Amino acid sequence: MGYCKGMPTDIHASSVAIEALRMSKISEFETSAEDAAVHIKKICNSNIDTLEIHQLSDFLNILSGNEQRDLELELKVLARLKKLRNRNGWGYPEPSIGLSCETIFTILKLVNPPKDVIKDWINYLLQYQFEDGGWGATHDSKSAIIPTSQVVRLLNVLSDKSLAKNQSRSIEFVQKYLRRSGWKDLTDTFSASIVLRILDDIEGLPFKIIQQGIDFFL
Repeated sequence: MGYCKGMPTDIHASSVAIEALRMSKISEFETSAEDAAVHIKKICNSNIDTLEIHQLSDFLNILSGNEQRDLELELKVLARLKKLRNRNGWGYPEPSIGLSCETIFTILKLVNPPKDVIKDWINYLLQYQFEDGGWGATHDSKSAIIPTSQVVRLLNVLSDKSLAKNQSRSIEFVQKYLRRSGWKDLTDTFSASIVLRILDDIEGLPFKIIQQGIDFFL
C-alpha cells in the first residue's frame, strides 16, 4: 500500500492501513490485511539490512499483529536495531531522547524483549533527567515538552516501581508546562498529539487540561 492510490508501496502507510483493517474485526477486511502483511513481510525480509529505525518499527508493528509470531524474523529486526544504536541510544549525530524512546517501544513489541538493552537505555536516560523533571531532545539540551512526554509514556508502559520517583517528576514537568505555556505553544497538531496521548495515563490530572488540548485540536 502507498500513501495514495497509484503510489509505490510504503512500509509506514502499509503498517497504518493493516492495523486499521485488523481492528475492524470484519473478516473480509482482515483477509486483505493479512495479504498485505505477507507482501510487506517479503519486502522487508529481503531488505532488512537497509531498513531504518522507523521502518523497523512499522515492520515489527505488522509482525506483532500476527497470531503466529515469526521469531526468526523478529531476531533479525532486533539485530538491525542493535546495529543502528549510536553509543547509548539511537539517532545521529547525537542520540535522540525521543527516537530512543520510540526504539525501545519497538523492542518491547518483540516476543522476547532483551532486558539488557532496555535496562542499559533506561539507566542512561535517568542520568539526563534535569532538576525540573524534564528531558531535552538530546542529553545536552534543555528540558522540552515533546521528549519529556515521550519518556513519560515509556515509563508508564514499563510500570517499574523503581522508576516511580523519576516518573512523578516528569509528570509534574508536563503539568507545569501546560499550566504555564498552554497548548498554543506546541504550535502544531503533531506535537500536541504526542502530549495528549500521555495525559490519559496520568492519574489525578485536572480534566480542564485535557479539555484544553481537545479544544486546541478542534
